[in-house]
Amino acid sequence: MEAQIKPNSTRQIHKYVLILVGIWTLFAATLPIAYLRVSQSDKFSGTPFKSMNLEGQFTSPH
Repeated sequence: MEAQIKPNSTRQIHKYVLILVGIWTLFAATLPIAYLRVSQSDKFSGTPFKSMNLEGQFTSPH
């Protein structure tokens, strides 16, 4: 016995998939912009991230 999928439930699934793809696309589009802004900040000395050692202390980027 195969389960019958109703057209309404298929449309609802497509709606949720499109919403999730849209959210992922927005994230993927804004990530490079945020990366560039942080890497150009004086606070991070030209590097996009601060590094931590195993003791939890921030290390210098250079």
